[in-house]
Amino acid sequence: MIYPLKSGKGRSLAEAVVHPWGLEGDRRWAVVDERGDNLWLGEFPRLASVAADSTPEGGLRLAARGMEHLTVPPATGPTTPVGFSGLDRAVLADDPAHAWCTELLGRPARLVWLDDPGRRSIDPAHGGLPGEVVSFAWDAPLLLISESSARALDEWLAEEAALHGEEAPVLGQSAFGRSDSPFVQGESGFVQGESGFGRDEAAFPGGGGAGRSERGGSGSVVPGEVSFAGGGAVRDAGVPARLSRVRFRPSVIIEGAEAFAEDRWSEVRIGTVPFRVSELCDRCAVTTIDPETQVKGKEPLRTLARHRKWDGKTWFGIRLVPLELGRIRVGDPVSAR
Repeated sequence: MIYPLKSGKGRSLAEAVVHPWGLEGDRRWAVVDERGDNLWLGEFPRLASVAADSTPEGGLRLAARGMEHLTVPPATGPTTPVGFSGLDRAVLADDPAHAWCTELLGRPARLVWLDDPGRRSIDPAHGGLPGEVVSFAWDAPLLLISESSARALDEWLAEEAALHGEEAPVLGQSAFGRSDSPFVQGESGFVQGESGFGRDEAAFPGGGGAGRSERGGSGSVVPGEVSFAGGGAVRDAGVPARLSRVRFRPSVIIEGAEAFAEDRWSEVRIGTVPFRVSELCDRCAVTTIDPETQVKGKEPLRTLARHRKWDGKTWFGIRLVPLELGRIRVGDPVSAR
């Protein structure tokens, strides 16, 4: 899955080219304020309503509820200072793009283009090594989550709701969320796994009880094995509602490993492409924003804090850095160690 505009809607893909800085077309555009600081989704939830799609010429098409569609030409303007770690400047889009973003957010805003992702280094504080680069994505080129881990979280969410005397949460149109983008079609396009990984008895940090794995393992990946009906929370008798996986803004979702096995991985191979695990992913307020309504809530951070909190942070997913170039596809086998 890619996010052509940082903080905007995601676009599901059947396959993607892997570059050193991430998936092709992922987060090369961003919205900044007049000083060049990133306008963060956690503070401006309406960004999640923006459907963005790259044009063949290298521009960007933008659409959002209540807004006129806009086609942005390729950014060829001057550069401007920006406040992203490892990057000092980015290229300004044209004035109509700035006006569109300003109207969307109700405050001065500008659209910028990262002309050369090879200019932005990964912060060493987040596991970056010399020479490793990233787009406008946070801290690593790709984010991987496990469907097994997400299902464990779904169960915890239902338990947490019962503990507080609340209704079982209605947490999205489907497990993967739904897009009303005029550009994005379908909800598939994640890497889905099928068979299990090995395990041992070593518990993972932070408790939670579900995450156990040996250092090595492999699984065959089968596309389309996991499907969810749309139209509200998915519930069967005794089955908790499923949190939209889009809240975690993943690049890849795999299935087959035991819940939270990924906590212990140092390397992952998707198809023929190897990746280094740079760090576990600490989660922020972005996950509390419903991708359909842009309404903030308490979950899943409240529940993650009960089960997955250590070092003062809550954790879900892992960040990946490509070790080689290549192409990944839905249906690719996944192995890890």
